[in-house]
Amino acid sequence: MAASSSSNSTTGRVIKRANPETIHDKFLVGYQGWFTCAGDGEPVGPGHHGWLHWFDKPIPEGGRPNLDLWPDVSSYSEAELYPAPGLKMKSGEPAMLFSSRNAKTVQRHFHWMAEHGVDGAFLQRFAGQCDLEAGNEGVRRLRDEVGDRVREAAEREGRVFAIMYDVTGVPADRIQRVLEQDWMHLLHNKRILDSPNYLKEKRKPVVALWGFGFDNAGHTPAIVASIAQFFRNATPGGVYLMGAPRRTGARLKATLIGIRNS
Repeated sequence: MAASSSSNSTTGRVIKRANPETIHDKFLVGYQGWFTCAGDGEPVGPGHHGWLHWFDKPIPEGGRPNLDLWPDVSSYSEAELYPAPGLKMKSGEPAMLFSSRNAKTVQRHFHWMAEHGVDGAFLQRFAGQCDLEAGNEGVRRLRDEVGDRVREAAEREGRVFAIMYDVTGVPADRIQRVLEQDWMHLLHNKRILDSPNYLKEKRKPVVALWGFGFDNAGHTPAIVASIAQFFRNATPGGVYLMGAPRRTGARLKATLIGIRNS
């Protein structure tokens, strides 16, 4: 087990390591890890331009930006930055962006969490991107790669992490199969629960399910209950499930009951 605290060499302040044994009294953030850049590694598929989430495609090819604000990258090292094609700063220098695949960048983000009292992160796992039957092998490989970087950074910086599945966009008649296949992949191929920094509650790993109950998504309480039961049965020792639906009134209550009572 890692030490309970570590020293910040820059400020001299002792940073307390987050306790992975409970979710209580935790300040946790969502970590999408969805930014990629040309030149940061193997693209999602042959001929792909390499840019994900920053742009739908490079600006010179008619692309559009997907961001609301341009990030301040002044703290990043040169090895972490990638030039955005077709864009320059007011100074005339190339506009630079970071990649979620860069190990140094992800550790930087988790170090900032440690410095500012953030205990850790829910790593967003987009179910639609993990649907191999839909031909998403390339993007799931990226999700796995980002997951490896998050695990490494959490362990080095004394932060915790847990998986949060985003189920939006996957048809109701396929969502259980997608989640089952991907969770077994994380358990047995990636061995994600072997990390001492994976967040637990009552000795059970925490898993969050986000997006059930959206209007017209077709998520019934029975579907949610069956998925919840799968996670409990398939995970050694069970899981501590969190539900984050988007419903109101009776339908919200029914969706939550599907998680709680399964």
